[in-house]
Amino acid sequence: MIASSGKTLLLPILAMAGAGQVGAVIGAIGNIGATAIGPSGIALIPLIPDGMWWGYVLGLLAAYIGGFVVTYFFGVPKEAMEPTELDGSTTNVDDLLSNL
Repeated sequence: MIASSGKTLLLPILAMAGAGQVGAVIGAIGNIGATAIGPSGIALIPLIPDGMWWGYVLGLLAAYIGGFVVTYFFGVPKEAMEPTELDGSTTNVDDLLSNL
């Protein structure tokens, strides 16, 4: 659906902007790095030495909030945000089994 809305080329640019935002937060605090290679996200917090885990958490929060905001304003087509009604149809299990 996003490809049909003409936003296909815009999404990678927005992803890079979000990554830059996180890099700016962590870079502004400085001296934040992991002691070993591990998974990213919340699971990486124990690998941040010297009590700098709080800076990593701030960067993580910036990533989550920034990703939500950018996706909300640029990544969601307007027709996906409009309310829809269910058609009221039900699926009969016997009909499904008879087709096997």
